[in-house]
Amino acid sequence: MRRQRVLKIHHIEGEEKGGNSIIFHAVNTFFSILGPLITSFSVLRVISVDAWGALALGQAIGLFSSIFVSLGTNVNGSNEIANSKKSKQVEVLLKISFIQIVALIPASALSFLIAFLFSNSNKVLAGLGSVSLNFSALTIAWYFFGKGEPKKLLIFETLPRFIITMLSLVIFFNTENIYNQIFIQIIFTFLLFVITLFVIFKQSTIDWHLLNIGISLNIQYSQRIKSSTIALISCLNSVTPILILSLTANAAVPTWAAIDKIARYFSIVNEPLTNRYRNLSNTQQINDFKSFFSWRVFVQHFVSGAILSLCLFISGPRVLSVISSNKIILDHQSFLFISISLFINLSTRSPAFLLLSSKNNLSGILRSLSFTFILSIPILYILTRSYSFSGACFSVFIVSLLTALFYLSAMKSRFIKNC
Repeated sequence: MRRQRVLKIHHIEGEEKGGNSIIFHAVNTFFSILGPLITSFSVLRVISVDAWGALALGQAIGLFSSIFVSLGTNVNGSNEIANSKKSKQVEVLLKISFIQIVALIPASALSFLIAFLFSNSNKVLAGLGSVSLNFSALTIAWYFFGKGEPKKLLIFETLPRFIITMLSLVIFFNTENIYNQIFIQIIFTFLLFVITLFVIFKQSTIDWHLLNIGISLNIQYSQRIKSSTIALISCLNSVTPILILSLTANAAVPTWAAIDKIARYFSIVNEPLTNRYRNLSNTQQINDFKSFFSWRVFVQHFVSGAILSLCLFISGPRVLSVISSNKIILDHQSFLFISISLFINLSTRSPAFLLLSSKNNLSGILRSLSFTFILSIPILYILTRSYSFSGACFSVFIVSLLTALFYLSAMKSRFIKNC
């Protein structure tokens, strides 16, 4: 029986569809990484380290406020689309997108104010950096993931966003004015979002006059609240280190921002694997093989996480030195706990989050993140205040370990009993 299940797993419909090809996921990930990677560190080569640190601080705060713009779609949006009738999918997209645009103005104003107040220098730059992250949250990637169409995601969003990023970078190099680069990024990102929505709407059979925008939030209301809360706490966990550093050891902010970005780019390399399983988890046939499927997800993420974290540890200092034009230099010891944290996140947290969210077990995710966040504040503050940058690195390792343990605990009743 076990042998039949192992053999049959290769004939799952979702795995054979061209739309779920890992090649398209890989290409999407490549261009998603390439644009921000080139921009971030090209800007660092031109502007001062202090200005770049202020921009990074503003972006961290913008990441927090963008939760109010995304409305939890980055957590549960793909499931919401997958579970909707095909005739209603575009309607769901349009309604949510309308509310996202409405939420954009207050979220941007709030993030600008907070970034302006938190930054010790280049306050306006920090504020604009936060606003740019709010506009970046206007994405329909969740819609294409829910439909299992990474090819359309590449055509409608990933490649156009990459072109916009490169265009803004060319303008920056010609003017050496970071404000021009940010404004171009904001304006064209918003235009791309609106145009893409219009194209999708024109390809559908929906009558615009029949849309009832007023009941948009009633779509899986409780799930949306949980999804938004999960995204909010995840973001708080993400930005807390740089905010605490800005209060206790401000000089270390640019260094932390640089090393954190590098770790994130290594993490994104793992996304084609995660996104492929994200599509497959919406396939009905998976329910027949959930035990085998869940273990395969963990094994492949473990191997991928081990390779990427080892690469980060070995190449991290050199990469940081090159992309910052030797403005920031660290040794391998500084990357040790960051690399271990990356391994924990990729091998355990990512697959656990994927499997829990695919089963709409948002309560388990929310509990895990809440416990971690409550414990992380004193850990981050004490270690960062005592040991500055090295303390921040060690505290992030502890927080990553706690998060993974809480996720595994949340999975126990749902998955391990079925193995």
